[in-house]
Amino acid sequence: FLVPTHAYAQNRGFGFPPAPNSITASDMLEMLEWPDSWGLEETGHDLLFDPKRRDPAMLRVLERAHELRKVPTGHGINFPSPREVQAWVAAGIMTNHEAITPETARRDADAGLYVLLREAPVFHNVHEVARTLTAHKYQSRAFQLCPDVAWAESICEGHHDIALRETVRSCTDPFTLTQMTTLHPHEFLRAHHALGALVADRSAHAGRPTCRRSDRRTPAER
Repeated sequence: FLVPTHAYAQNRGFGFPPAPNSITASDMLEMLEWPDSWGLEETGHDLLFDPKRRDPAMLRVLERAHELRKVPTGHGINFPSPREVQAWVAAGIMTNHEAITPETARRDADAGLYVLLREAPVFHNVHEVARTLTAHKYQSRAFQLCPDVAWAESICEGHHDIALRETVRSCTDPFTLTQMTTLHPHEFLRAHHALGALVADRSAHAGRPTCRRSDRRTPAER
């Protein structure tokens, strides 16, 4: 479980009042204390660094995550300059899934961020960003696969499987891709003591959808 900072920031990030019944900073601080909470989800840069929108409560949540040694993931789109990327990394943000070209992926990886290759119902960035690995020969250790904004229907249709296949079509080595979807994310989330590998007393995945396309096929179709 990752604390949904994006739900807190959505309206505030645009300077609008928060949505009715949306989560508060106190809610996020409480969720950080949950045993199954591994970190912060999609921590944006605008509420941290934009002087007009900086949110002291969001800064406190980030500070508390660091105190608890939880992992802050990031949502970094349209950085004004490389300097803002460096500031984001210095604040302890560790990932970005908003890279849409090899150039932005290389910028993020060079700054020390983990780059998430995104393939989603409304975002199809895998083929371009994978060129960072295939054409520019970056090491895969800093890369993971990200379904992002997966709809309930797409999850039931096996969306992560689709993302895997699209990444293979981009000429990414299947063995490397398997590491990027099992071992790498669990090492990143500091959960590899229990997850991310096919070895004794571990699981290769954190869970799987209960609804799968194969479940709706007849025995003859299977």
